[in-house]
Amino acid sequence: MRIATYNIWNNDILFEERIEEICKAIKEVNADIICLQEVRNEEFRNITEVIANGANYPFLVFRCYPDCPDEGLAILSKYPFSHTAAIWEINTEISNYCAIRAKINYEGILIGITNVHLNWRSEEIRKEQLIAVSNWIAMDKDSAEYEIICGDFNDVPQSSIHDFLKDCGWQDVVELNSKKDASNYATFDLLNNYYLKEDIRVKERLRFDWIMINTFNKCEQLLFEDMDIFGNNPSVFKIMPSDHYGLYIDIK
Repeated sequence: MRIATYNIWNNDILFEERIEEICKAIKEVNADIICLQEVRNEEFRNITEVIANGANYPFLVFRCYPDCPDEGLAILSKYPFSHTAAIWEINTEISNYCAIRAKINYEGILIGITNVHLNWRSEEIRKEQLIAVSNWIAMDKDSAEYEIICGDFNDVPQSSIHDFLKDCGWQDVVELNSKKDASNYATFDLLNNYYLKEDIRVKERLRFDWIMINTFNKCEQLLFEDMDIFGNNPSVFKIMPSDHYGLYIDIK
């Protein structure tokens, strides 16, 4: 089973051209389930449906932010959803409007998938958001055999929010893979992604997009067969699809 996450960048720069390239990147990575962040919400066109149709995904869920309805989160799947929800459908602070969730039955195994996009301005807000998301998942986790949380965390693995998730039993799939250096999985590339050339931050390669797994003390362990980034090769695309690269993991 292949799980992927991809921030597709809600920005007007070459937007129509980038939609084509985003579809190409998603189609090529061919994930069973892919979580998308910064999905544009338009009045007369469903961008999630455009991408799902362009990349051959029969099942999709999209939720726009109640406080920012021009954008939202989406999950595309090759398998039907048994449940979908957004964190703002429960009683929570507006600042915690950062996650949607789905359950998918994959070959008899029920998997919970939570897609997040955390605040970019403040580590303190990101921590508060993750506490809310963790509590939300905990209310619903018993029925799923495995839980996956992924998305754009707007932070690096050396951060307090990464430590918080690990303390809660979440495992970072990149850290579980000893085959490659973790720097190979940088998804926010301030050195090479030309959309970021005007960014004033230090020119370095950062891993802002994570995939983390939690079995909540179940005995079964997941086997990881492969992982990589995608949407990062300028020679493959007419233009780069996004200011982020995607990340995928193959689970056995």
